[in-house]
Amino acid sequence: LEWVTSKENRLHAKINGRCPCGEKSKTSKLNEMQVRVIRRSKGNLPAIYLAVIFNISKTHIYRIWGYKRWTHLT
Repeated sequence: LEWVTSKENRLHAKINGRCPCGEKSKTSKLNEMQVRVIRRSKGNLPAIYLAVIFNISKTHIYRIWGYKRWTHLT
């Protein structure tokens, strides 16, 4: 047990696999394959169309496209 900042604690949890990310998160609406499809669709399909198909917000589509969400996928 050690005294660390909140930021250090989150980093430690991430390094040791204690933070579920992506589809492992219980709140995730998408899986990795769907995110890859969304990213490949950039420039071909409008964000609003993808948002309706995947039942997520248009903003979330833009964040996936900009690699601000699902950052662990390349």
